[in-house]
Amino acid sequence: MTRCELARENSDQSLPERVGGVVKESMAPLDNEEHLYHTVNLMAKGDNLGEFEVLILSALLKLGEDSYGMRVHEQVEEWAKGIRTVSLGSCYTTLDRLEQKGYVKSWFSDPTPERGGRSKRYFEITGTGEIALKRSLKMAGNVLAGLKEIGGVA
Repeated sequence: MTRCELARENSDQSLPERVGGVVKESMAPLDNEEHLYHTVNLMAKGDNLGEFEVLILSALLKLGEDSYGMRVHEQVEEWAKGIRTVSLGSCYTTLDRLEQKGYVKSWFSDPTPERGGRSKRYFEITGTGEIALKRSLKMAGNVLAGLKEIGGVA
């Protein structure tokens, strides 16, 4: 039995009548509780990575032990060249957010004379961050493959 047949059997309201594939306007709106389906509680906010978070985590993987703020910024800027602008502040803000999510950890180096006695803040992707990055890249790969199937992306 199809969902439409099941709904028709279990409802005292009739389903919309279609004329030439178009729903007749005389039908009441689907605004009662039994017709409102949503997935609000299926996924916690923050489980998916945004585009910039993917760039930042990818830069951390590429840079390895040389992952301090300015180097991360330079790498992301190189990858985003001609597509978007990247400020140093946006990199640090995203790194802080990723650290709060548990995807990145950071520490400060010893102060150095060439930096005027200031220390560098180093970053490292965590195991959880690698899993989140792999999941996001896999999803992007699936989307790309699906678009290539229909000739949507060269």
